[in-house]
Amino acid sequence: MTHKIDFFTPCTDDTALLDTLAASPVVNGTHTIEANMPFIPLERNLSTTTLQSIANKSTGDYTLLYTHAGRLTIGYRAIERMLRTATESKADWVYSHRYIVKQGNTIAVPTNEYQEGSIRDDFDFGPLVLIRTEAIRQFLATEPKEVQHAALYQLRLYISRTSQLVHINEYLYTEYEHDI
Repeated sequence: MTHKIDFFTPCTDDTALLDTLAASPVVNGTHTIEANMPFIPLERNLSTTTLQSIANKSTGDYTLLYTHAGRLTIGYRAIERMLRTATESKADWVYSHRYIVKQGNTIAVPTNEYQEGSIRDDFDFGPLVLIRTEAIRQFLATEPKEVQHAALYQLRLYISRTSQLVHINEYLYTEYEHDI
C-alpha cells in the first residue's frame, strides 16, 4: 500500500520547495497555514482551530508540517525516509536532525531523542515533523480545550500517550533563517 502525505507550511512562495514536493510520488498536495501571529514560529503559534483546518484539508495518511516561515530545502528522498520510518515503526510523530543556514553559514543542528514522559513545551523537534493524519483527527475527537498558541504541544502530549514519537538520527533537511 502506498501512503500519501499532505504538506502544510505558512509560506508557499518557495518555488524550489514546491517543485521538490511536486516531484515526490508520495506527496498528495501542498497547503498554506494561516498563522495567528506572523513571524512567530508556528510550533508556538498553532491554534486548535488551525489544527482542525489541517485535519479537514489533509486527505493523505500523513501530514508533513513545516512550522517556520523561512525557506526550506528537503534532502534527497528525505520525505520517503520519514514516511518509511513512520510506517515501519508505526509511529504517529517522526522528526529528524537538520541544518540551518544562518548569515551564509551552514550549521548542523541535531535534535534530541524524545524522552518518554517529557512534558517540556520547549523540546526541539525541529520545524519539520511528519504526523499520522488519523492521530490528529483522534486527538481532535477528544475535544481538546481551544488554545490559540499551543495546539501542536497538546497534540504532541496526546501522541506521546497513545503512540510513539520517533527520531531519525539523520540530517534530512535545511532551513534558512530569515531576518525580521
